[in-house]
Amino acid sequence: MPFIADYTLSVEKGLAHVGGHMESHKERECVRLEYINTNTGDPEACKGGLRKLAITSSLMAWFADRDLSKCKQEAYIAGKIDRILYQKDPNRGIWGALYERNAMLWPLLSDHSQLVAWFGTFDAVDLKRASKGGTFEFETYQAKLALRGEWDKLRERSERFLADVPKRMARFTPDNRFYLALAKGDVAAMESALAEMVTPEERKWRNEDQGYTGWFIVQEAVIYAKIAWRHGYEVTVDTPWIPAEWLPVKPLDAYYDPYPFMQAFDIDTPIAT
Repeated sequence: MPFIADYTLSVEKGLAHVGGHMESHKERECVRLEYINTNTGDPEACKGGLRKLAITSSLMAWFADRDLSKCKQEAYIAGKIDRILYQKDPNRGIWGALYERNAMLWPLLSDHSQLVAWFGTFDAVDLKRASKGGTFEFETYQAKLALRGEWDKLRERSERFLADVPKRMARFTPDNRFYLALAKGDVAAMESALAEMVTPEERKWRNEDQGYTGWFIVQEAVIYAKIAWRHGYEVTVDTPWIPAEWLPVKPLDAYYDPYPFMQAFDIDTPIAT
């Protein structure tokens, strides 16, 4: 996506772009459901398409309509469909090393505690590669440790990264400063790291491949801020790129599953190994 420094203009362009995709996904919703219900065509790809409908609907609910409840409900749908897709392919996160981290946005935004807990405990990331600071897997596993509250391990890994920053991963220095601050419970340092992530220079690379969210938010900064709030650290950063209204952990009174395949699925179903 193109870099747009002005937030108002970025949102305007984003609403047109994401809104168009939402309508396209909506037009194909019935066909995709038919394939899923009859187990024909490619049901897993169709579920992925419905996930994209939920993602675009979540973004439009907030940035077009300021409807936080619908935003969270659609985020829940996106997160649960992703959870269902992991049941079929537990290793799907391995093929995109940052996928698992980025996918945490939707459960976290939904504030659905069971869904958040599952994404925190499940690791599809290659744990051998995740032990090495010079890999994308390292960053994904950092987010998992942060969500789980494994402070000793998170602190050791963050200090190790920052003491000898791998050249190819230097751009993730603010991320690891955030993780270290979180492990220490240092709110001011967390806020400083988050503020750095939303500067124009950082947004140029952080948002370039975020086709839906990059118009509106810095995705990893929102993920990190939501994790902090879940652990009782009410970080605040004066920027529209981290929507303040999204941060408090306030689950909906009820969530609903709009599709039969979602209704039939238990989030805590064991994954065969």
